[in-house]
Amino acid sequence: MAMIPKNYFNAVVAIGSKSGTTTQWFGTGFIVGKNAGGSKYRIFLVTCGHVLDGQSEVILRFNNDKTGGIDDVSLHLYDDKDKPLFSFHDGYTYTDKKIDIAAIQINPNYLKKHDITYGFFALDKNALTLKQMRDTGVEEGTLVYSLGFPLRLVCNSKTMPICRMGCIARATKEQVEEKIVYFWICKISPEDQVVQ
Repeated sequence: MAMIPKNYFNAVVAIGSKSGTTTQWFGTGFIVGKNAGGSKYRIFLVTCGHVLDGQSEVILRFNNDKTGGIDDVSLHLYDDKDKPLFSFHDGYTYTDKKIDIAAIQINPNYLKKHDITYGFFALDKNALTLKQMRDTGVEEGTLVYSLGFPLRLVCNSKTMPICRMGCIARATKEQVEEKIVYFWICKISPEDQVVQ
């Protein structure tokens, strides 16, 4: 019996960039959904800041259940006036990458229109704050799984992130300084960016 829902695998994408006719893979991204009321979610790609740093466009690799293959989707990081469509965390600068996180809103309607298979981690259902972790019994030594594409291990026939197992190293208040993480989310267009 699988312990990780299939939807989780479809919420993890490889990130790369085009070099001629080939794609160089160099990162992992996570598709997350922020509740927009009821059962509606705004969809974002979250990754490390250094993955987007210096890029004008990246390629995301998704499965396509209709064709049984894969789809590489271009994601522009700047608008036509060179304004960034993504946001770094406030703790990230080009010289000090203290908090190495970036996020960009993506359009789920584009993915649906092209039969691209995707999932997302609903932040209100599939994520815990440090306090919620402690309150629900997550502590040092609790087993966890990580999904991603380490060492550029990206398959050419199916998008399947590598699954690794580990454990929580630090979770107590004394060991981890609690901070609330805020993203400045870019406005794209209000209604067509919501998925149910």
